[in-house]
Amino acid sequence: MAGDRVQSLSKPPRPSIDFSSHVLVFVARDETADSCRTIAINRVEVDRGRFDVFVDDIRAPMNCSCPPVVTDPVHVVAVARVASTATFHYRSVTQGAECR
Repeated sequence: MAGDRVQSLSKPPRPSIDFSSHVLVFVARDETADSCRTIAINRVEVDRGRFDVFVDDIRAPMNCSCPPVVTDPVHVVAVARVASTATFHYRSVTQGAECR
């Protein structure tokens, strides 16, 4: 049992990225003082040699209780190296069931 627990606390292996054919797209939300906010790359499209990165700024419904925990949400995805510039499009999203 203890061995199982140690295994579950270990860091996952680093993903293998071939930077000759792929790039990483990284988005981060500024420090937030509650646990109800996060950020996620919804999709990445290519348009005329440019990445269009669609990002969701996600929050739990307003009536939810959010523990006061300082976080710095990030999301990283690997995409094929087919463009050299990027434009980021953000939208606010409420996600999750209504809280009571």
